Parts: sequence; C-alpha cells; structure tokens
Amino acid sequence: LIFPSEMLSSRIGSIFTRNLLLHESKNVMFNNLRVTLLPKNLLGKNLMTIAQQPDEKITKMIEQLDEVKSAKEAQNNHQYLKSDTHLQRALEIFGGMMGSADPTSQEIIRRMCLVRHLSSRREEANKLSNKLYKDVQQKYGPESKEIIPSLCLLIQHSSNKQETTVLCESLRKIATQHNITSALSFSYYAEGYLYSHLARQQSNTPNSTTSTATTHNDDGDSKKSELLQKASDLFEQSIHVADQQSTTDQSDQAAAQHYKYLSILQQGIIQKSRKQIEQGISGLRRLEDRANVADGLSALVGLDLEAGRLDQIEKYIEEALPLYTLLYGRNSKELAGGIAMAARFYAKKGDSMYSEGLFRKVVDMSDRYCTENKQRREEEEVEVYVQALNDYIQLLKIKGRLQEV
Repeated sequence: LIFPSEMLSSRIGSIFTRNLLLHESKNVMFNNLRVTLLPKNLLGKNLMTIAQQPDEKITKMIEQLDEVKSAKEAQNNHQYLKSDTHLQRALEIFGGMMGSADPTSQEIIRRMCLVRHLSSRREEANKLSNKLYKDVQQKYGPESKEIIPSLCLLIQHSSNKQETTVLCESLRKIATQHNITSALSFSYYAEGYLYSHLARQQSNTPNSTTSTATTHNDDGDSKKSELLQKASDLFEQSIHVADQQSTTDQSDQAAAQHYKYLSILQQGIIQKSRKQIEQGISGLRRLEDRANVADGLSALVGLDLEAGRLDQIEKYIEEALPLYTLLYGRNSKELAGGIAMAARFYAKKGDSMYSEGLFRKVVDMSDRYCTENKQRREEEEVEVYVQALNDYIQLLKIKGRLQEV
C-alpha cells in the first residue's frame, strides 16, 4: 500500500511518523509525490486481498487511497469531503480488521484529521485524535514508543492551553526515555507555537474606551511580552535539541531538522529578524515544506512593510499566493490573508485602486465564509477577515468614502 507521507500541518509542522509509525518503511518518489511504502509484515494480513472482493466500491476506494493527497490541493469543501469519505471507508475496513491502534489505521486517521482541519472541522479532528491516543495508550501502554505518533497528533489538534502543555510534558518524558530526538524537538516547538499564538491573541484584544484604557494597554503589552519570551525560550530549546543530534537514526535526524527550521522561522518572526526568517525559509525549502515557506514569505512581507522596504515585497507575494491557493484552496483563510497582505502592500505603494480591488476580494471571501459557517466559526479564521476589513475601512476613510465605511 502506498500512502503520501508529505502531510500538511496547520502551522505546527508535519507530524513525524515515518520512522516510528512505519518502522521498516522507506520513502520514495512516486509521480512527483513523496510516498511511504508500508512493509507487508506490519499489516498482519495482506490488505490488497481486500481489493479482490466483489464490492466494486471497496476496490475503487483502495485504488484511490493515494489520491487523497488532493485534500491538500482542494479548491472547495466538496473535494475535502470526498477525500474524507474515502478515508472513512478505509478506516472501517482496516480498523475492523486490525483495530484503530494499528499503524495502518493510525496513518488513515492522521490523514482524516488533516482533511477535517483543512475543511474547518477542527473540533472533529480533535475528537478523532483524542480517541486514537486513548486507543493506542490502551494497547501499548502510556509510556511506550508506539504512542508517540498519536500523542503528536493530539498535540497538533489540541486547542486548549493547559491540555497542550501537559501533553508536551508527557511527550518530552517519553521521547527522552526512548531517545527520539525529533519528538523531543517537536514538543518544544509545539508548545512554543502555542505561546506565540496566545501572544497574537493578546495583540487583538479590544482596548478599553474608559479612562483606564492606558492601564489595560500596559497590562496587555506586558502579558504579550511575557508570552513571547516564553515562546522564544521554547523555540530555542527545540533548536538546541535538534542540533545535539543524539540519535543515529537518519529519519529521526531529518524530522528533528524540520522542527529546527520551523523554530528558527518562528524565532525570526518574534524577534523581527530578517536573517532568521530567511534561514528558516531556506531550510524549509530544502525539506519541501511549502506551507511554512509561504508563511515565512508572508512574515518577510510584514517585516518589510513595517520598515518601509518595498523593493522585494512583490516578489514574495507572487511566490506566496500561488502556494496558498495550491495548498489550501481558493476560498481558504490562508489565501484571504495572503490577498489582504498584497492589498496592504499596494496601498502603501500608492496604488489605491488595485489595493481596493484586492480588499474587495477579501470582503467577498468573508461573506462566503460567514454564509458557509453559520454554526461554527474558527477564531483564527475570523481574525484574518476582521484584520483585512479593518485595513479596508482605513483605506476608505483616507479616500473620504464615509458612507461605505
């Protein structure tokens, strides 16, 4: 069976499973896609015999499993759901044969979480990863090496600060016990990302309009600085662990390097260091992590806009926007954020007409988002649209179009 092993990570970086989850597996290139070949001895039964069953739907599902990579490149939710349907059916078959804690079933569940995360069903992804973690824990024990991939997956989809912190501590203990460098590096990176995200939320907290506004702002700035320092310390620890290279396993070393460059990128964003951001992007390019390369390019745009350096921004935007479209789809918050970023650039450059057209595009995307997500709206997604709308309002004010404001 062939499974894509280049997985998108929703900002936390791809969950490493290559060596731990797929023990004797190996990575090869297949139709320009990095894939993992699962050894038959791990499967218990030769699963390809399923394809010989008379049920044509099952046969087709087996054939299309490798095509689930299209979830990364989907243009609308229909394709996400189609991918999820194939995976759900696969889990019914494989999970029924071997249980959800089996390595093959774990890989399917990991990809189901990815699909649900991309299609804004993150609560479902969290529940799915939580159940898998408990199943694996029950089968292998709470401190076994086999539990690491499902624990990483749960950390990736956790939205609770206290839970994430506790899980990262558990992962550090298990990773140290089994000398898994990449898992240890990931634990620091994931927790660091949590604190940097909390700092961003602090920045977006509405200011008070009372006489105590200054005090609130000072408290908010102090809290933000504290969170950013905590995040920076954790990213530094992730880099340090990856540099130690205490493991001789090449797959483990490669995964650890991934988290090293992700941490360098995040350090650069926190410290507003162009050198570190570029170093992170360079490393992530070599690892073919296009999602985080795009985020790094966006960070460079923000840094240059703030400093008034406009000469290279257009180049960054021209590379980032196609990546966001390819990886997340035409109606995604990631692409909306990228378009808003371009709109800010052209406004600063003095091309208000083109800037307004781009902002208008984001407004249309936000209208579509609100229509399609009446029951559930993710805070991060709402934040992207609100920031873009605020910037658009400022542009309209400058142009004196107060009725539209």
